[in-house]
Amino acid sequence: MRSLMSPWQPVGYSLLSSIKVAYENDNFIVLKNERKDIVLDKISDGLSFPSKIAIIGKDDILVAEKKTGIIHRIVNGRILPQPILDANVATNGERGILGIAGSKNEITGSTYVFLYYTQATAEDGDDVTGYREPLGNRLYRYELVDNKLVNPKLLLDLPVGPPNVYNVGSKVVIGPDSDVYVLASYIGNSTRAVVNNELGDNIVVKPKGGQINITNSPTGLIEPYQTSKIIRVTQDGIVLPTYHQEKLRDPVVKNEEGKGYPYGIPNDLSMDFDPVTKYVWLVEHEDYRSKSNHNTTTLIVNTNSNLNFIDKWQIGSNGILNEKESASEFTWNNTVGPTTMEFLHSKKLGKEYENDLFVGDINGGDLYHFDLNKNRTGLLLNGTFADKIANDERETKSQVLLSGLGGITDIESADDGYLYFSTIGGSPQQEETFPSSDGAVYRLKLLRN
Repeated sequence: MRSLMSPWQPVGYSLLSSIKVAYENDNFIVLKNERKDIVLDKISDGLSFPSKIAIIGKDDILVAEKKTGIIHRIVNGRILPQPILDANVATNGERGILGIAGSKNEITGSTYVFLYYTQATAEDGDDVTGYREPLGNRLYRYELVDNKLVNPKLLLDLPVGPPNVYNVGSKVVIGPDSDVYVLASYIGNSTRAVVNNELGDNIVVKPKGGQINITNSPTGLIEPYQTSKIIRVTQDGIVLPTYHQEKLRDPVVKNEEGKGYPYGIPNDLSMDFDPVTKYVWLVEHEDYRSKSNHNTTTLIVNTNSNLNFIDKWQIGSNGILNEKESASEFTWNNTVGPTTMEFLHSKKLGKEYENDLFVGDINGGDLYHFDLNKNRTGLLLNGTFADKIANDERETKSQVLLSGLGGITDIESADDGYLYFSTIGGSPQQEETFPSSDGAVYRLKLLRN
């Protein structure tokens, strides 16, 4: 057995204490501890910046390459020889593939794939090489037929944020109500969506797929914390309200099918639904926080930079997100990059991980594990985390399950009950500019299952 000081290094003071690498080959590693053997199984590699993954069935995974616009399908651990889609994506800054989710109709047997991406005018990267403005950040619904994504239907067409902005979050999630939830960042905060301070209203009309109307506060100012939105649409593209905001001055998004009231939040990086309570949990990034009267959210003043924290809202039986009074559940005061999160919807990894929260770090390649309290209204934090703040890297080690796999870009809980995640080979900044082919997809499972 070799030591833990390796690119595959699980942190020594982790939740999987006393881990040793019992066996490894090019495709998987057996991590052995006093409780069980956990296998880290490499599903696919040689990928170019795999930014998002989607589970569409048992042993059936879609992987999106952010800067090429290519969507791969991996079936039974084997990647298909031809991509199922090659979309034209803008690539400047953090533009590209922004989110993907799948939904299978059990009655008809058809599979929908929802793809959210920055659509280029004509070809990949023409916003860089040809200085052409992208068509928009767009959500399309595709049908999966004969290993191809076909019959695209444009559901949402949103303004594109500025190319020089980083830490841009995005996520597409199928909610417990079967509606599509899109976490969209920098809405209205771009050169094409400058608000007229006199009118306080900005209308962006697209030739296809609907009118997007962003109505801001009477002053016409777009606050930093308002640039991320959770937008809810049906699988047919009808925009629905996510929060009772009739009396609030928060931007409204609408398309040809109707209008909805997206919840205004800071720069959020990822989201997921608690499978038990249906709470929405968010990973956010801010350089500062301030109080606001523009909506009912109170953000605590804090002068520390690079704050990342998890917050929660609840979805009611009518599909509306009802805000709960909530403070930050966990805060990193160092430059951690927790860009993705996922609840594990099974006990296949062990009862101790069932319905627990996992968070991936794109900077350090750490996979965090968090238990929730009995009421699932907060994280179960003790000792140095009683204040819900991690002040340095040493403090976070107790929450790290695995480390050193490369920056984690996405995590998904699959139909087989295991946890899948995608990684990149270089730093996020390097991959955004010059994507390598060192990306991979892994599965965390038990050796005997």
